[in-house]
Amino acid sequence: MVGKHRLRLKTLALAGIVAISLSCRTSLLGGVTPDAHPLPQGIGRVAAMEAAKLVTEIITECEGFPIPWIPWAADISVRGVAGSYRVDRQLKVGMWSDGSLARIESAPQNTPNSFVLLISGGSTTLLLDNGRRVVSSTRSAPLLAKVIGVPFEERHLEALLRGCYPTEFGGIPTLYGNEQLLLPFGANGRAYYEREMGTGPWRLQTLFHPNTGLEPAWRMDLFDPQGGRPRRFVVNGIAARPLRLEIRLSNVVAASLPREMFETKIPSTSRPISLEDIDLRRLLAE
Repeated sequence: MVGKHRLRLKTLALAGIVAISLSCRTSLLGGVTPDAHPLPQGIGRVAAMEAAKLVTEIITECEGFPIPWIPWAADISVRGVAGSYRVDRQLKVGMWSDGSLARIESAPQNTPNSFVLLISGGSTTLLLDNGRRVVSSTRSAPLLAKVIGVPFEERHLEALLRGCYPTEFGGIPTLYGNEQLLLPFGANGRAYYEREMGTGPWRLQTLFHPNTGLEPAWRMDLFDPQGGRPRRFVVNGIAARPLRLEIRLSNVVAASLPREMFETKIPSTSRPISLEDIDLRRLLAE
């Protein structure tokens, strides 16, 4: 009798483990995962007639903060996994609000693993080891992929950190009630917005970034709004797997950032290297 009772308990325990495993797998495959906003359900209503009005509302809201011509600075924490590497970095960032000028520094500086990344005049430069090694590129995406694990273009990075996405929307919006909105953009990209009470400003909640194929490259969810702007971002790879990053902003302030701060000053003793020469383990995790 005791043996049968123990067998029954083992069977129930095994069934519970299987149920939990299946539940976790379901959430990863198609349900709501931790740190991910639930997406709108149902068919929604194609908003062809309101398309121009909706896009104008979103662009106007984004361009109005902070003030279009005022540069800003912030502290950024980046943690997670990018490929086979652990990411754990404290950064300081200064930007012009149109994204044309950007400076990203590891904190603290003047350490063996410190770096400075400069975006200016259509070129991007990464200074490593206190300027002893340098990598230059005509595009920011390859170098930003190395520094923070996500291949942002310079015109997108600044706006995304403000909770915006500066691109031409390429499809017809879909409304879900009066509080949720889907805007297609790029090559199969999707931006989901929400607003309170059906009348407030639209806030970007979830972004599926375009890829070369039909499957998006990665998903970003935005959280913890302060003053209408997000302070926490969670990036999960889709086609770009494995990728899992949490990006946190703090001490966001309007700043005096003269153009000279973004100029590339390469020491005469610097040695040019390629992207392949960068030690990612040192760069991503101090």
